[in-house]
Amino acid sequence: MTRFGGWSWAAALLLVGAAADVALRRPLSLAAAAHATQRQLLADLDRLHADVVRLQKDPAPPAFERARRSYKRVEGLIERISPGTAATLNGPPEPSVEEGAPSVVEHPEGFQVVELLLYGPDERGAGLTDTLRRELRVLEANVVRARRIAEATDLDAVNVFAAAREEIARVATLGIVDFDSPLAQRGAMESATALAGTLASLAPFEGILERRDPAVAAALRRTGARAVAKLGEPHLARLGFIAGEARAFAAALMAARDALHVASPGEHGIWRDDVASPFELGAFDPDGLAPRAHRRAPASRAELGQMLFSDPILSGDGRRSCASCHLPARAFADTTRGSPAVQRGTRLARNTPSLVNAALQPALFLDSRVAYLEDQIGEVIANPREMGGNLDTAARRLNGRRDYRFAFARAFGDSVATPARIRASIAAYLRTIVALDAPLDRAMRGDANALTPAERAGFDVFVGKGRCAGCHFLPLLGGVVPPRFTEVESEIIGVPDRWPRAAVADTDQGMARHTRADIDRGRFRTPLRGVALTAPYMHNGVMPTLESVVKFYDIGGGAGMGIPSRQTLPPDSLRLTTRERDALVAFLQSLDARGR
Repeated sequence: MTRFGGWSWAAALLLVGAAADVALRRPLSLAAAAHATQRQLLADLDRLHADVVRLQKDPAPPAFERARRSYKRVEGLIERISPGTAATLNGPPEPSVEEGAPSVVEHPEGFQVVELLLYGPDERGAGLTDTLRRELRVLEANVVRARRIAEATDLDAVNVFAAAREEIARVATLGIVDFDSPLAQRGAMESATALAGTLASLAPFEGILERRDPAVAAALRRTGARAVAKLGEPHLARLGFIAGEARAFAAALMAARDALHVASPGEHGIWRDDVASPFELGAFDPDGLAPRAHRRAPASRAELGQMLFSDPILSGDGRRSCASCHLPARAFADTTRGSPAVQRGTRLARNTPSLVNAALQPALFLDSRVAYLEDQIGEVIANPREMGGNLDTAARRLNGRRDYRFAFARAFGDSVATPARIRASIAAYLRTIVALDAPLDRAMRGDANALTPAERAGFDVFVGKGRCAGCHFLPLLGGVVPPRFTEVESEIIGVPDRWPRAAVADTDQGMARHTRADIDRGRFRTPLRGVALTAPYMHNGVMPTLESVVKFYDIGGGAGMGIPSRQTLPPDSLRLTTRERDALVAFLQSLDARGR
């Protein structure tokens, strides 16, 4: 039997269940069960506070690990009721700026910052430095604030079950890849505690569920216990956990929610709230990020958008269409380092990004400067170097064409082309370009034969030694942060101006061009879907092959090449073997959006 921290997980879960039975007295209503969960949350937060106080007295790794496990026990509910507070407790250790105030830098707080101080090379063995002392005081204050918020919250069954659903996904996408434990590397241990805490939060509902559907109640207990036990194994098979225990626990949770007639939160987003796991086929809604007026567009509108996408009528000189640079056969990217600009003999500075799954990106363009596809389309058409067009002029041209008048009538009810309708039609078409059935997707849904042995080995490098999944988050692989999928993280990796002999970092300012924040200089999104078809790579197209990309990361990015850079990529070498590099390339090639 798997043992973790001196207890078998089966025994630990029995203790959790027994304590819930005695302390909570089997609530008879959903409201009473939710209130019992809230009381339990407050008790767990008191335990977290005590552990943080102990950490201040003994700022060493064992005390840190105990305190963060205490946080993990309440993580799902805190993330649900107050995401901002959760960010102060365990958010990424990266500074940020206030929107509209690029000079106002907000410094990170929480366990991840403390981890850097305890485990990082600069502070290891340094004892209780002033910086660490200050961060621990801030952490304690934030725990106190979290408890006040939890006490003031009227927790209900909807949010208890929503928190559990999100926490299972958080563990399967972030926890098991050491996303928030990159130095301590206790992701599996902490994830086991997180799922044990999730089971404990559901315990007050157990009596009601047993009366409604005993089989569902038993399945929920069984799958939850198996997920926790799997995470306690010494060598976790991450793909097996995702495809097996995590999906089974999520499915059982959804069945329990339905048996209890607990409503979904009704929050519109890209992860459909009627799908248990983000790894399922059809889990994502391409309309989830669309403006309300443009959701559920008729097929005729997407068909019109496809016509417009391939028609040079939208460009200023009538020679270039969207498809001139976004080639459907190349995952809607192109094959050149910089696409030809409108001005003859010149090229664009950036590589043409793929449009595959663009509908599932909360921020668009490589520098994340717009939020909606409609805005992206308008900006590209109007850009004097990209298409050099004018939507008013294009609308007049389209109104002069009988075939387009007919197409607009089918799509909108009348035949008049307008700038807004042009944008809406192309956006509707782009929302059909969703590809989430590559071999990896099928493997994460339980198809043991979807990946070859080499690709499976490459996946293990991707989520493990290669640290790739800490930026290319599963399952979308484009920097969209699970489990809410409402924000996208961008990275600074020190991309050089040349390869392999770099002189300096590429001069493109990235996100800083529109945020005006110095900390965003060189920051770009990290799209990965269809990467087998989209060479050359990086925002400037400087890497010709996937092999060169893997080598770049293996040496530690730009900093590893000796280029000064405030990169978010760790500067140390990954120390991949030749076999591991080859396996990683094989895995990346399996991400061809067309599948096989």
